[in-house]
Amino acid sequence: MKEHIGQKESTNNYKAENSLGYVGKYQFGKLALIDSGYKNSEGEWTGKDGVESKEDWLNNPEAQEGAMDTLLKRNKKSLKDRGLDKYVGTVVNGTLVTEEGALMSAHLIGAKGTIEMLKSGKDVKDANGTSGFDYINSANEELNLIK
Repeated sequence: MKEHIGQKESTNNYKAENSLGYVGKYQFGKLALIDSGYKNSEGEWTGKDGVESKEDWLNNPEAQEGAMDTLLKRNKKSLKDRGLDKYVGTVVNGTLVTEEGALMSAHLIGAKGTIEMLKSGKDVKDANGTSGFDYINSANEELNLIK
């Protein structure tokens, strides 16, 4: 799943940056960097794993992979705590909801945004206009969860 997210986010390029300030293979923004311990609440680099700057982040694949592992665990717990189980296996807005797909969507729009999207049936998009439902469908196809 991580490779699929990395492919969608940056074509698996650890040095990727976009115009909105998202960085690295998984296109982490400020909140993801805070959640994974690489930035503090003021947005300053913490020095975790020797990462003290954006350049350090872009040049440290091990830190990016560790941060992604941390974020996936946090998102999985948050999705479960917010009631994901009642949606898994159902179809919302024409999309089969899977745990894997919800995790991918949570990377894009957050766990809260993903659950709100599933509750309302209305698509939620990130700042680039990418759809949470598209990420769920992409995960389902990539992981052969739907035919």
